[in-house]
Amino acid sequence: MDILKNKVKELETQTDHEAIVKSLQEIGKLLLTDYVVQVDDVTVEPLWVEAYYYNQNCFPDPFVHGRPEQKEYDILYFHHSTDDQRNGVDLCLSLGDYYLSFLLKYTTVNGQLKSQSELSPLIREKYAEGKQNDILMHNANPEGLISCTTRIGLSDSEEKNPEIKEMKSFFKNEKLAIARDFDKEFDAKVKLPKRESLVKEYLADKAEMSQADKADFCVKKLGYCLSEYKPSKK
Repeated sequence: MDILKNKVKELETQTDHEAIVKSLQEIGKLLLTDYVVQVDDVTVEPLWVEAYYYNQNCFPDPFVHGRPEQKEYDILYFHHSTDDQRNGVDLCLSLGDYYLSFLLKYTTVNGQLKSQSELSPLIREKYAEGKQNDILMHNANPEGLISCTTRIGLSDSEEKNPEIKEMKSFFKNEKLAIARDFDKEFDAKVKLPKRESLVKEYLADKAEMSQADKADFCVKKLGYCLSEYKPSKK
């Protein structure tokens, strides 16, 4: 069994909430560093993935669609039957009786940055007409900054059920989005979103870095220093 399946199997054994979040982050990081999605002649390199995991026993994420595809492994799930701005594509990775998929929020295709809605029309027909499993391919690419942040576009504002609203409010703040190369510019100088959050989370794991080094890192990656890393005034 390859390392990705091992990571998914480890997730299955977790019941502690924080341990599950960490495990989902690790799976996401592995997708960014060790794999590409191959659909016919189109190679999709993940840059930003978002974890969606629903296990009724320990992780009832209310934002999971709960589609049958999300209980499969190594297949794609298209959010809608037609391509528009709402559409997205998930890579499904479940090995058991639970839902698990990673939204391909931002990817590169032939070196060009694509959003989730831009990706769908590039691969939908090829996927429907070709191989629909075993689309994950090993492609070691360990270099580049990797960090986590919250998923994009999740809201509890229109939820009427108070219990579900509370659950949505909780889960929308979990750091289940994993991004790489968040410090880089792509074609037409497009950058990944939530860069401040990604920088903060990245630096939170760098206990060995001094305050001055963190300030310098901010300036190099963002063009300015975040307030928490600015030298204190005497």
